[in-house]
Amino acid sequence: MGSEELRAAAGAGFEWRRLDLVVVMGRAGATPVYELLGETGRVPTEMLRARDEYEAALEAYFAGRFREAAEGFRAAAARQPQDRAAPLMAERAANFQVYSPGPDWHGVHVATHK
Repeated sequence: MGSEELRAAAGAGFEWRRLDLVVVMGRAGATPVYELLGETGRVPTEMLRARDEYEAALEAYFAGRFREAAEGFRAAAARQPQDRAAPLMAERAANFQVYSPGPDWHGVHVATHK
């Protein structure tokens, strides 16, 4: 996993997936967190499709459309069964369908450990 700064420092030529928006222990403010998928042109098409589904689900999640988000994360997980982030986010979105995060929810996950 890496920050926006790492992604920018790596420069062009890499495929990334935005995983979440988190507040990391010891840092102030929310930070986008990315996963390096590989070099551009060398990442399997199916992985890129799963990335695109995941990121669309993430946008739905941030917008509070939790049913749509859960379905999108599940679809991304089905494309890449080894993916650990998509099932986790599907579960989080499904939980928010039942237990609303409330009007002050801003989509940021507060990490309690590194």
